[in-house]
Amino acid sequence: MINATTKTLLTLLTLLLLLGATGCIEMEQRILLRADGGAEFGFHYSIPMDSYELLQESQAIIQDWQDQGAGNAMKDLNWIFNEKLARKYFSGENIRLRHYWITEKEGRRHVRLICEVRNLRRALRTGKLGDFRLVKTKDGNYRFSAELVRTQLMDANLSKEDTELLREITRGMVIQLYVQTPSRILDTSGAQLDGRRVVWRFDADEDWWFLFESPKVFVTFSGDGVEF
Repeated sequence: MINATTKTLLTLLTLLLLLGATGCIEMEQRILLRADGGAEFGFHYSIPMDSYELLQESQAIIQDWQDQGAGNAMKDLNWIFNEKLARKYFSGENIRLRHYWITEKEGRRHVRLICEVRNLRRALRTGKLGDFRLVKTKDGNYRFSAELVRTQLMDANLSKEDTELLREITRGMVIQLYVQTPSRILDTSGAQLDGRRVVWRFDADEDWWFLFESPKVFVTFSGDGVEF
């Protein structure tokens, strides 16, 4: 589904599971696709303060994960809570971090980021924006899709006790992805809000198996007046 969002979130959940933390984590991503070939990516992460403080105290575990070959996953986790790392992560010829905010409200730490993308096709090749694909169909339209890559949770052989703890950690967790297309939507696997907007919503309380499987995420939109 989403690399820089969902894969990072699942890495975070796995770490919290090892640390014995509880409390729901929330994530929202908003993507605006532009007719000129650019885009805007917005991220919003929300984590309980007690879990955040536990993560801050877990640098030894993070370093150990990096030494065991999970370095890339932990780098994806680190940039969420550090503006300097986030600006370094989202840098390059086609990607620029425009805004970064960290706020605290009602016992939760909120992190919001907005990235400007000049050339979406080139930016997607970096992998920093997620496992998204943009292809032009035979009839001249465009298909924007995403696939959830394998994570530690997918490959984990969880015991009954760990499974129960994971259920507790993910209680109340909601992941939402919004996409606005530059032209009329022709087909989508999500819930269409209007002619150009679609949303995918994954609620762990309703069905937590999306953490272990690959939900279909795609939207096909008209190529009229659009050039990627």
